[in-house]
Amino acid sequence: MEKLEERIIADMGLKLVTINDTWNMIKQEMESVATETIGYKTGGIRNNWYDDECKLATQAKNEAWLKTLQARATRTATLEYRTKRDIERKLFRKKKAASERKMFVQIQSLAETRDTRKLYENVKNVKNGYSQQPQLCKDSNGMVLAEERQCMERWTEFFKSQLSQSGPQALEDITEPDSQSNVQDVAEPTLEEVKASVFKLKNNKAPGSDNLPGELFKYGGDAQCTRLHELIVKIWEREEMRKRPST
Repeated sequence: MEKLEERIIADMGLKLVTINDTWNMIKQEMESVATETIGYKTGGIRNNWYDDECKLATQAKNEAWLKTLQARATRTATLEYRTKRDIERKLFRKKKAASERKMFVQIQSLAETRDTRKLYENVKNVKNGYSQQPQLCKDSNGMVLAEERQCMERWTEFFKSQLSQSGPQALEDITEPDSQSNVQDVAEPTLEEVKASVFKLKNNKAPGSDNLPGELFKYGGDAQCTRLHELIVKIWEREEMRKRPST
């Protein structure tokens, strides 16, 4: 991405004193160029077949259900609710089947164009669907517990055992370590080491808390590596990390 490297080179003359200023500039450059070039990608919807027609059917069913809860509800109200419920279920099955047929056509098209990444992603979504992750833990004997009540009791037992242990060693028995004997003369990271680390970053991996994928760091080229090396050296010399915003 030549545009990102050009933006970094253009901002090289700015004087950045603090560690936070340096990092914020790096982040701002990558975010702005990425937004201008590729834009934002929103997350997919799990039930993409659920449209306005489905919402109306669900709303009609819920209204019919509320009528059955009234004190003077009649048999007619109950029959109406069951009718609305059957209509909703049939509509959902119809919409879901149409969505699956459309997905199969898309998978076939991806197979023909040899788009392997999107192909396997779609196949995985169709095969696995939605599945809730089980809440599991082990008891004191190593046996797996699957029920929620048993897991909660086990966690309670575990934390009680941790908190009831004996306190720390008496302060007078603790001797201060010899800091001089542990001092090692380590040179600050070089630009070549930073470049090697940056270009080893893998593609298509989930970003961290700053929402910056590894590809953006690599697309900045040598200019990005120089800016990152400047940041790392500041952290190295001042022995402090950047301050994260409180949430």
